[in-house]
Amino acid sequence: MKKSLLVLTAALSFGMASAQTDAPASATQVPSLTDVPAGHWAKDAIDKLVSRGIILGYPDGTYRGTQNLTRYEAAVIIARLLDQIRTGEVPASGIDADTLAALQNAIQELAADLAALGVRVSDLEENAVSRDDFTRLEERVETIAASQGDAEALNALQGQIDELTARADDYDTLRADVDDSASSIAALNDLTVLLNQDILNLQDRVSAVEAAQADLVGRADFDNLSGRVGVVETKVTSLDNRVTQLEKYAFSIKPSLGATYYVARSTRNMDVDRLIAGTVFGKGDDGDGDTKDTAVDYADLTNGRVLVVNDAANYYGFSGAGNYGTTATTGNAVRVEGKTDISLSINFSNSGKFGTATSATTGAFVPSAGGLNVNSVDLSFGVQAGFPSGSASAGPDGVFGTPDDVPATSFYPDVRDPDTKNIYRPLFFYFNNATANFTVGNAPVVVTFGKGLKFKFADYLGDNDKTGRGDGFNVLVDGSTVPVIGAFKPTLNFVYGSRGGANGDNLYYRGVRATITPVGTLKAGLQVLEEGADAFGQPAGTPNDVTAFGADLHGTVAGWQLDSEYAMSRVSPNRFAATPAVEQETAFYAKTAGSLGPVKVYDLNYRTISTNYDKVAGISEANPTDGDNGSTAPYAANQTGFGFKVGGSLGPVAVGAYLDNKVDFGLSPFSPATAAGAVVQRGAAAKVSLFNLVTVRGGYYEHMENALGQAGVRYNVRGDVTPGLGLAIGAYYRNVAINGTRTQSDAGLFARGKYNSNFTLVDNEFTNQEGCADQHPSIAGSDLDGVGGALTFTQRSFTDKNCYSEFGVEVSHNGKDANALVKNLDLRLGYASRYRNTGNSYSNTFFYGDALYSAKFGVANVNVKGAFANDGYTAADLAANPTAFSSTAAAFGVKVVSDPLNVIFKPSVEAQVGYYTRSHDFAAAGADYTSTGLKYLVGVKMNEFLLPNTKLAVYYAGYNGTNRAYRPYDSASNTAGAFIDQNNGGATVSQNLLYVEGNYYDLSFGYGMGNLSLNNVTTPTSERGSVFKINYKVNF
Repeated sequence: MKKSLLVLTAALSFGMASAQTDAPASATQVPSLTDVPAGHWAKDAIDKLVSRGIILGYPDGTYRGTQNLTRYEAAVIIARLLDQIRTGEVPASGIDADTLAALQNAIQELAADLAALGVRVSDLEENAVSRDDFTRLEERVETIAASQGDAEALNALQGQIDELTARADDYDTLRADVDDSASSIAALNDLTVLLNQDILNLQDRVSAVEAAQADLVGRADFDNLSGRVGVVETKVTSLDNRVTQLEKYAFSIKPSLGATYYVARSTRNMDVDRLIAGTVFGKGDDGDGDTKDTAVDYADLTNGRVLVVNDAANYYGFSGAGNYGTTATTGNAVRVEGKTDISLSINFSNSGKFGTATSATTGAFVPSAGGLNVNSVDLSFGVQAGFPSGSASAGPDGVFGTPDDVPATSFYPDVRDPDTKNIYRPLFFYFNNATANFTVGNAPVVVTFGKGLKFKFADYLGDNDKTGRGDGFNVLVDGSTVPVIGAFKPTLNFVYGSRGGANGDNLYYRGVRATITPVGTLKAGLQVLEEGADAFGQPAGTPNDVTAFGADLHGTVAGWQLDSEYAMSRVSPNRFAATPAVEQETAFYAKTAGSLGPVKVYDLNYRTISTNYDKVAGISEANPTDGDNGSTAPYAANQTGFGFKVGGSLGPVAVGAYLDNKVDFGLSPFSPATAAGAVVQRGAAAKVSLFNLVTVRGGYYEHMENALGQAGVRYNVRGDVTPGLGLAIGAYYRNVAINGTRTQSDAGLFARGKYNSNFTLVDNEFTNQEGCADQHPSIAGSDLDGVGGALTFTQRSFTDKNCYSEFGVEVSHNGKDANALVKNLDLRLGYASRYRNTGNSYSNTFFYGDALYSAKFGVANVNVKGAFANDGYTAADLAANPTAFSSTAAAFGVKVVSDPLNVIFKPSVEAQVGYYTRSHDFAAAGADYTSTGLKYLVGVKMNEFLLPNTKLAVYYAGYNGTNRAYRPYDSASNTAGAFIDQNNGGATVSQNLLYVEGNYYDLSFGYGMGNLSLNNVTTPTSERGSVFKINYKVNF
C-alpha cells in the first residue's frame, strides 16, 4: 500500500517538475533521511519528493520505509502536492503522457490493493466475533475454571480463544489499512478530477487552433500588414510630437461676455441687505479691509452705495440720499432708467503642461544656450468695455492716487449715435499679472519673473506675499543637495523689482535672504533689503531710500515653538525731523511656547518696536499687526515690553498666571510706574475640583494704564456643584476697584487687555477672554440683527464685556455634556446683586437667563434662542444718575431650514422670526420709552424648477422697529454700524420686501418690491419701490 502511494506521488512530482522552466529564487533546506539505504529501488523517488518538500520525514531524520502510512500522513503528502499545483510551482497543465500513464498505473495498483484488502476484511467479518461475544466467552471460561472442569476441554477451549484473539487483532489492523486506503483514494480522485479538467482544457485549445488554421493569413500578407502598421505608428508618433509641442505653449483663452439690465423706481432709497442678505441687488461694503463698514450701512436702489443717515428725514438709519432730485420731495427718491451694460473680457492662462518646456535662446553679442526648464506660467489680462467705476489717470504731479488725479471717463466718454440710438463704448486692454517660474539647468534654482511679484522675507521686513510689491523677479536657490552643508537645507532668495510697476514713483527694491535649518524644523534666516529712488531722485519730502537688515529664527526644538526676529531699517531722508538726516527704526521680538512637565507655557515673550516702524521702514505692504492687509507681525509699533502666560494642573488642582508689561519704545518695561505709555496687565487664577461634584474657581487681576490714569484691580471667587446630567449650580462674588476705590463697573477697562485668562467649568485650559464677557450674560442695547441678537444663534451674542462688583447665584445646563439632561440645550439662569457708587451699596438687582437649542427633526433643522434680563435701580440712584435707567429686556428667535424635499421641484423651505423688547425707565418724568423690534422671513427655494438646471427662490421678509435706529458706520472713528435703542418719540419704522430670484444656467434675474414707512409720527409716510435686474454671463 505504501509502495503504491510512493509511486503515485513520485510520478506526479516528476511529471510536474519537468514542466517547470524557472527555478525558485531560493530553496528551503532539504532534510537528509538517514534510514534510506543506498541503491534501494525507491531511493531516487524518495529523494525527489524530499527535494520538492512533499515528504519531509520524521523529526528524528528517519523515513521509516517499512512502516504503514497513516491517513493523516497521506493527507499531508497529498495536500502539499495540491498546494504546489494551486500556486503554480507544479502546473498540472504541464504533465506529459508518460506521467499520466504512470499515474493511471499507480491508481490501478491502489485499486487492486484495496480490492484485496476488501476480500480479507470480508473473510474476517464472516469468521470474527464481536468484543461483546469475546467478553462473554471469557466469563464462561473463568466460570468453568472455577468449577474444576475437564482440564483437556479447558485447554482446547483456551486454544480457540487464543485463535479468536489473534483474528480480532488482524481485523483491527486491516480495518485501519482500509480506512487509510479509502482516504488516500478519495484524495487521488480529487486529483484525478483536476487532471482530467486540464486535459479537457488542452483538448479545447487544440481544437480552437485547428479550427482557426483556415483563417490564418499567409506570410506575405502578414508582412504587408506589418508594413502598414509601421506607417500608422510613424504618423501617430508625429502627431504625438506635434501635440506635445502645442502643449508646451498651450494657453487657455477664456473670453466672457456679460450683459446686465438694471432698472429701479422708488419714492425713497432703501437698503435690502438688512432684510435679506446676499441678494443680486446688494452692493456690499466698500471693499477696504481696513474699514469696519458692512453692506447694511448702505442703501442699494441707486445701483451704488449710499450711506444711510440716522435722523427722522431718513427714517432713523433706514434710508439715504436718492438720485432723482434735490428738493425735500424728491431728495430721497430713486429713478434708474432701464439700460443694459455689456462687458467683455478675455483672460489668458497657461494649461499647466510645462513640465518639459524649456526657455528659448536670448541675447545678441553673447547669445544664451537656452534650455531652462519652465515650471509654470501665470498670465492674466483681458479686454473690457469702458472703465471700471472710479478709475483715474495720474494728474499733473504724475503720481497715481493723489488729489489731482483725473477721472478716466473724462477722456473716453460713451458716444451715442442719434440715428440708431446705439451707445458706443471703447474697448480697453488691461493687464492683471504675469509671472514665469522656471528651473536653471539641473540645479534646484527656481526663478519667478513678472508683474505683481509676491515674496516674503520675514514678519517685519519684506512681507509682501498678499498683494505683491511690484514688477520684478524672484530667484530661489535650494542648496539641500550640496555636499556637507546640504544637511542644513540652505537656501538663497534674491528679489529685484520696481515698486508698483511703472506708477511714477521711480522706486526700486532689491534684496537677498539666506536660510539654514540646523536642527529639526528650526530655520534661521538673514536678509538685507533696499528700496530707493533711481538716479533721477524723488520729490522733496518723501522717502527715497530705505535700507534694512534682519535676522529671524522660527521652528520647533524639543517640543518648544521658537519665534524671533530682529530688523533694523534706515530711512533717508528723515520723515519726521531735519536731524538726524537718516531715520533709524528697529524691531525685535522673541517668544516661545511649550510644556515643562505639568506646566504649560502658553506664551513667553520680549519685544521692542521703534516708534515709527511702519510699512515704509519694513519695505512691506502693511503696517505691523495690520492682518487685514497681510501683515503677520505680532506686535505694534512704539512699544517695549515683555510678557508670559503659564498654566498647569496636577490632580484636582489647576493654576495659571500671566503678566504683560508694555511701555513706549526705548523705556524700561521693568519700571512702568511713571513711564509714558505704560500698560501693566497681570493676573493669577486657580481651580479645584473635588470628587467631580464641587468645583471652586477664583482669580486676581490688575490692569493699569498711565495714559488713562487708571489702575484697575478685580478679584472673583466662584463655587459650583455639578451633580451630573450637565447641570451646575453656582454662587459667586466679584469685586472691581479703580484707583483703589471699589466701583460699580470697570467701564470696559479690562477689555483692553491681552489675556484676562480664567478657568472654565468644563476643562483645565487657562482660557483668554475679552474683559469679563464669559462671566456676564446680557442683552446689549446694540446689535447687528435688529432684534437684540435673537437671530444670531450663539450664546456669545448675549454677553457683557464689562466687569462688575457683584455677588449672585447661577444655574446652568451644558447641552454638550455627554450625559446632558437635554442634548444640545445650553441654559443659564441667574441673579446678581450689583454694587452702585451712589449709596455705596449693592442696590442694583439683575435677573438674567438665556437658552440656546439646536436639533434636527426629520428634514427640519431647528435653532431656538431666548433670553431675558431685568436690571433694577433704586429711585435715589436713578435721581442721582440721569442717564441710568431700570429696564426689562427680552429677546426670542427661532429659525427652521428644511432639507430639499423629495417631491416635485425639490423645494426647501426656510423661516425665521425674531423679537426684541426693552423698557427704559428713567427718573425724569416723560423720559421713559420702550424699544421693540420684530423681524421675520419666510421663503422657498425650488431646486429643480420646470427645466433642468433651473432654480427659483421666492422670499418675503419684514422688520418693524419702535424707538430703534440704525447707527451707520463712522469713517472718522472707523466705528462699525449697529442697530441701537433710541428714543424716537415712539416712531415706528416698518420695512418689507418681496424678493424673487431665478437662475437658468448663466442667466439670472431678480425682482424686488419693497415698502418703507414711518408711523406713529405727526405725519406718517409710506414709500414704495421696485427693482429689476437681469444678468447674463457667457464664458466661451
